[in-house]
Amino acid sequence: MDFQRLIDNLPTRYQDWDLPTVRPLPVKAEEFPGQVDGIAAANISQLLNFAIDCLESGEIYCEIGCLDGKHLISALINHPDCMAYAVESPVRVGPQGELIDQLMENLDRFNLQEQVFFCCQDTEEFFADLRNAELTDRIGVYFYNGMSDYRSQLLGLLLAKPFLADQAIVILGQANQDMIRQAAWDF
Repeated sequence: MDFQRLIDNLPTRYQDWDLPTVRPLPVKAEEFPGQVDGIAAANISQLLNFAIDCLESGEIYCEIGCLDGKHLISALINHPDCMAYAVESPVRVGPQGELIDQLMENLDRFNLQEQVFFCCQDTEEFFADLRNAELTDRIGVYFYNGMSDYRSQLLGLLLAKPFLADQAIVILGQANQDMIRQAAWDF
């Protein structure tokens, strides 16, 4: 991750950067073609997409808790060379797997299916499999948006740590919740 580039340029992508009213600058239609119902919150979408711009060679994007892919698509759109791990817990997918079908439809609509390695498994199992695979790619952008209890958050951070690039960025969904902030501080 070209962390300095991210830090230097991120304020240029938002209005009111230093204020509580911070919001992303409007994006051009060609930057985010099409629409996913209820597309991810604009602030996080802008951050994820620009963070992908700053990845170095041999770095990938990893998202825990991808649900139907709104954040995943926001991150990967217009980054055809970026590979991603997308992990969703079987508990959140539901018994019929409708969420997986929706995710695959959304990835297909944006022509991203070849860039995403999807895993329907618990976070612990995913990182155990990743460790056993002995891959050389490192995670440059890690977005944890999975289960929002303290234990899951802390475990998601601790398990990811050995796979992170030296200059990786870690982004936590629902970070305004006390439990999430506490897990981040304890990490």
